[in-house]
Amino acid sequence: MFRTGQEIGLYTLIKRIGRGGFGEVWLAERRAKFVTTKVAVKLPLDEQVDHEAIKSEAVLWEKASGHPNVLPIIDADEYDGQVVIVSEYAPDGSLEELLQKQDILPTKRAIELTIGILSGLEFLHNKKIIHRDIKPANILLQGETPRLADFGISRVIKASSLSVNVSGTPHYMAPEAFDRKRTAQTDIWSVGVILYQMLKGSLPFPYDNITDLLGAIIMNEPESFADSVPHRLQEIVLKALAKNPDERYQNSREMRDDLSDFLIGISQQSLQPTLKASEQTKSKSTNLPAETQVSPTMRSPGFDAGTAGQRLAETQPSNEIPKLQEYESHRPKSSFRYFIILVPIAVLILLITGAGLIYLATSRLTNTANTIPNSTKAEALIPTKPGKKKIRYIFVGTSDLAKNSIRTD
Repeated sequence: MFRTGQEIGLYTLIKRIGRGGFGEVWLAERRAKFVTTKVAVKLPLDEQVDHEAIKSEAVLWEKASGHPNVLPIIDADEYDGQVVIVSEYAPDGSLEELLQKQDILPTKRAIELTIGILSGLEFLHNKKIIHRDIKPANILLQGETPRLADFGISRVIKASSLSVNVSGTPHYMAPEAFDRKRTAQTDIWSVGVILYQMLKGSLPFPYDNITDLLGAIIMNEPESFADSVPHRLQEIVLKALAKNPDERYQNSREMRDDLSDFLIGISQQSLQPTLKASEQTKSKSTNLPAETQVSPTMRSPGFDAGTAGQRLAETQPSNEIPKLQEYESHRPKSSFRYFIILVPIAVLILLITGAGLIYLATSRLTNTANTIPNSTKAEALIPTKPGKKKIRYIFVGTSDLAKNSIRTD
């Protein structure tokens, strides 16, 4: 029905990247005068589309932008009788493709992906938007970040036996969803199924027949996990898969917080082997035979083989604050080094200051000498005792006034 190069409204189809009961998904380009943008175009089959529902959903899709874990719908319209639902194109593929390559994901990776999915759901739920179709194919990956896509599409598909048989979707539907009841808890159930699948490598209810599948989802309990899955993590998954919605997590944040706490716990536990190894290193180093002990003359300053393990352990993250005495004992002794640096600086300052003073004094003497005339003559009357003549002195010369003076009566 659709072909490469076909133009539908603003979009030119490039290649088909998916197909399901609702229709087809194509990589397409929106070609403007200056910019060409790659997008993912969903093309529902015309007989399945509820046009009135698309109009009401377009408003919700507009509200769902602005979160790193949500890939928003950027267009929903009808061109020449063909409905198109357009979203951003994610070139890194989907979680479904990742699980096809790797059945069981590492525990830490599975938890981190689930936390991202729940963060996106919390954003949607706070805006009164129920995703309705959480499954690995609708979780696109951009690097390490999961992004929810195709939210609300199940609402625009008319209820029919075909819609129930959409590939993969029934396996992720909560019991009440088959009774057409959709709430935040139905999305949480779907997340529980995905987390179960990432940890175990299979679905909790792996039935292909729709009748058997519905019966198992409503009545049966999931198959047990392998012993390698921690018991606390199993409890979180089973709470998300509780048959009664009231017994499930009441919102996405509750489940996300439990997973975050568990992730912190296993991260701390992963440090224990390193700490134990450092303690063993310390014990071995202090119990070496006498002939293998390091000679004091061979040790570098400050080296202590008995505390080598302890110092290694101190480099690991710790919740304890180091004692002040321990800090003081390891603080470098740098007073002598500062003394060696400051003394030459002080001597240099004194030398510069002394040279400046000598220069100023010499300059003043030179200026004074230059102000005395080459030849001067001065007279002075020296008073004597009453009744005697005054003594007159005449000074002639410049350098030695005493030698060039003439006494007159």
